[in-house]
Amino acid sequence: MKLTNLDRPLTSFSGEPIQQNGPDGDSALTIKEVLLAFLTRMRTEKGTESMHVYKLGTEIYGAKDECAIESKDMALLKHAVEQNAGQTLPNGQREPLFLAMIQGQVLSYLDEIDTADKKKGD
Repeated sequence: MKLTNLDRPLTSFSGEPIQQNGPDGDSALTIKEVLLAFLTRMRTEKGTESMHVYKLGTEIYGAKDECAIESKDMALLKHAVEQNAGQTLPNGQREPLFLAMIQGQVLSYLDEIDTADKKKGD
C-alpha cells in the first residue's frame, strides 16, 4: 500500500502551476483532478472492471490529505493515464488534459510513489 498526497499541483515547463478555470475562478490543476479525469475516460472490458475503476475514483475523490493506493490500483492508474494519451476532441483539437506535459508529470509522480514504496519494503 502506498500513501500519497494527490493534491500536488501540475506545473508548466517553466515550473509555474498550470491554471484551470473553475466555477470558483482559476486554480492550480492537481494530480488528483487529472487522475480522476483519466479514470472517467478509461475503457474497460468487463462490468467488474468498471465497478473497480468507479470505486477507486470515489476513494481518490474523497481523499483529503493522503490517499492509500494498493499496488494493483497503481498499475490501473498508470494504465488509465497511458490509455488516454493523445485523445483528440471531435473538432480535431487535442484536449489540454492529454498533452504529454501533463501525462508525463502524472506518470513520473506515480513512478516516484511506486519506487519509494518498493524501497521501504527492502
